[in-house]
Amino acid sequence: MKCDHAAQFDPLPSPIIERCANSGGITVMKAVRTVQIDNPRVIVTEWAFAPGAETGQHVHGMDYVVVPLTSGALRLIEPEGTRDAQLTAGVSYCRPAGVHHNVINVNAYEFRFLEIELK
Repeated sequence: MKCDHAAQFDPLPSPIIERCANSGGITVMKAVRTVQIDNPRVIVTEWAFAPGAETGQHVHGMDYVVVPLTSGALRLIEPEGTRDAQLTAGVSYCRPAGVHHNVINVNAYEFRFLEIELK
């Protein structure tokens, strides 16, 4: 997989550790992306983040809903700056297409959520 931090979601590898050319030779632990549904209306993806794992920089091409399966904090690195978001299992939120960020698990445990993209 190429590591292009400006790209939209590329399929992420099953082994979650990858050496990215753009990371200055630092090993980056990637979140694991499992697409559960992809039909004409929605894409439902389960994301699993080991401690310290991240998505990599990406831009959302569709409106989406996130359903946390775990409670905890995720660090969001956005063009406006960095912030930690506290999420609660089962408490959903939505965001519009065009969101640009990297999502990092800052917990000492695995963090999981479902992402539902609206086509």
